[in-house]
Amino acid sequence: MKIIESNLKFKSKLSKRVKTNLIVLHHAVASHCTIQDIHRWHLNRGWSGCGYHFLVRKDGSIYRGRPENVIGAHCLHHNNYSIGICAEGSYMQEVMPQIQKKAIIELCKYLMYKYNIKDIKGHRELYNTSCPGDNFPFNEIVQAALKPKYNANFCLLFQKWYNTLTKHKLAEDGIYGPKTEKAYESIKNILEDFSFRGF
Repeated sequence: MKIIESNLKFKSKLSKRVKTNLIVLHHAVASHCTIQDIHRWHLNRGWSGCGYHFLVRKDGSIYRGRPENVIGAHCLHHNNYSIGICAEGSYMQEVMPQIQKKAIIELCKYLMYKYNIKDIKGHRELYNTSCPGDNFPFNEIVQAALKPKYNANFCLLFQKWYNTLTKHKLAEDGIYGPKTEKAYESIKNILEDFSFRGF
């Protein structure tokens, strides 16, 4: 997963977020938009700048908006402890592309692992709004993001096995985080290649 740095310039100093225990999902209510567009819209409202921490575009690319470690401006009364992810599109009418949905799931998993987040909400669950839209695949995204890919026992066994075979030392914690996933996928690809070649 690659996060593209937008290097947005904010109008005023942003406050650091003390805790992070929630992800809030939004849609842009715009079929096509860039992170710069959103930044400009929010500046025109008199805000410091882009209120979302991330924008996921329809092609699956992920852009950083407001710095990840500061308080956002995306969900009234919940900004102090949440990270806001916005999806390009207008999902009252449109249908989300699979590549965009997959990118949102990956981003949610990354943030959940990094901050030990256990909860994901749609904007409409926390505020009187239709956001992120009736067609937003909220349940699919949440179920995929919250579901552990492998159980803790399997992860711990793999981490110990991998560490004995390589110089790369994974944390032996039983968590299928980004580093363990990368290691597992690299080994899995090698094993699949050997199987295909008849070894």
